[in-house]
Amino acid sequence: MRKNNNYIGILMSLAATIWLIFAMSACKNTGYVKIFSAADTIQNCSVPYIVKFGADFETGSGDFDIKWDFGDGETSNEVQPVHIYREAGIYKVSVMVSQREASESRSIAIDLSASSKPVEALYEYDVLNDNLHAPANLLFFNLSKHATSYKWFVNNVVVSTKREPEYIFDERGNYIVKLESVCNGDTAWYARQIDIDYPPTDLLIRTVTISLPGGYIGKDLQCAVKYDIFNEESSVWVRGVRTFPVTWEWNPPLELMFFNGSFQHEEVVFLIYELGNPTPVYSFGFDINDWQDDFYPRELTWQGPQGFSALVRLDYR
Repeated sequence: MRKNNNYIGILMSLAATIWLIFAMSACKNTGYVKIFSAADTIQNCSVPYIVKFGADFETGSGDFDIKWDFGDGETSNEVQPVHIYREAGIYKVSVMVSQREASESRSIAIDLSASSKPVEALYEYDVLNDNLHAPANLLFFNLSKHATSYKWFVNNVVVSTKREPEYIFDERGNYIVKLESVCNGDTAWYARQIDIDYPPTDLLIRTVTISLPGGYIGKDLQCAVKYDIFNEESSVWVRGVRTFPVTWEWNPPLELMFFNGSFQHEEVVFLIYELGNPTPVYSFGFDINDWQDDFYPRELTWQGPQGFSALVRLDYR
């Protein structure tokens, strides 16, 4: 009986695999569409209203068709259309996405019954490399509603009139960033404090990942970090490397005092050693000034000849 049960299990597994292959093939032939949501953004405050539309959807591989019906007798085949409503009203807007035999639609209602809408000001921001050490590079995302023009202030000084500016804070400080959003004389403000820290004093190396030519498979390899002519920190050996890439991790992270610290040199060099060979088989380095100019990147990459490559993960304090 046990042998028969094994055969039954094998047959059931084979049947499931065949069904999956058939289902995937059928999906590929007939298409696939899934709409998750549709949304509108009203871009001004009065008639005629300018509205931008968008949908979150996915399809199978290959071409697809999309059609928006704006509820006023006009349509569009653009993925993210902008439409002008010349009369106030409540409109039912629908979007249909189709791919071969598959299709799906989604509808939303947009209330434009009032002759005007109040302006609302709001923003969020993102920090390049997720790092608020000076200099810090911030990108602002404008979430205002019904506005047509904008002014950005840093400590009461106008720094931009773009909808979504990028701004560099060069020095440590507590900054008030204010957004002024305007439409037809209606004005709204939004402000918040952004704290920028001093430049970091410590550079922390967490991991080094490298790829070498296939001739180094089976070798014993070690990674060392040289941060001045007298200091070289080494990792543990990786014995009998089986495949690349291979990663060395420092736990706790290797701490190098670079920025305003005790070491005033300008380069960090990474060296890869093979057991029994005092000369590095591979080395690469980075200029510390580049790191500060790039707003303290969390990852550094290196691409060398003949299949040599490296990825270094960093932190700052």
